[in-house]
Amino acid sequence: MRRLLPSVAIAAWLAAGCGSTSIHTDRQTETKASAEEHVVVLLSRYRREGVEVDELGSIEGGLEACVRSAAQTVNEGQAFLYPADFRELVSRDAMAPAGSMSVDSLLRALSDRNTAARLVRAQARFAVLLEAAYTTSQSKWGFGSSDAGFAVGKDWTQNSSMRATILDLKHARIAGSITAHSSGPEGGGVGVFIIIPFPIYFTSMAESRACGAIGTELARFLSG
Repeated sequence: MRRLLPSVAIAAWLAAGCGSTSIHTDRQTETKASAEEHVVVLLSRYRREGVEVDELGSIEGGLEACVRSAAQTVNEGQAFLYPADFRELVSRDAMAPAGSMSVDSLLRALSDRNTAARLVRAQARFAVLLEAAYTTSQSKWGFGSSDAGFAVGKDWTQNSSMRATILDLKHARIAGSITAHSSGPEGGGVGVFIIIPFPIYFTSMAESRACGAIGTELARFLSG
């Protein structure tokens, strides 16, 4: 664990958000979304600590908002459909029992004439299907001291990996994909400066950085 010296406790706060993020884009077709065309972000799969998560509703809401916000920071005029509104447009056989949607099931749904017509009327042009995984390393205890006091705590590493497959709904094909991986340290503990105790905590925000990177790259991808 890094030395959490009370005399430099501010360094623990500065560690918040530190880490690394990598991004890779694979474009398979030329794409460009017009101002009238909408994009929807859906969560198709989520694994946490190696375990498949079945209840995706609340997780999808947070990741969708993160991607949408980052994309609209780059392209303020980009229009989005909410996941619930999009699902109302798609035939039920496109969705698994848990309500999730895969690339294959959505492509099959696009072959349905009624579904395709509803999507055209709603001006839904691109669907972004997210697959995400989140893991945390084992934590380690650490101790630091100085002439003014001491600190004790533990830290660990957060890892977030996301893959966004972008479907061109108008042409019923995969337009490309974006992958992002983010990792960073997180930890907490207690310090004592002279005789005054204070909490120490810092977070990596790995998942927020990963979905933000997806959103930023998505805006560039859809600009053609």
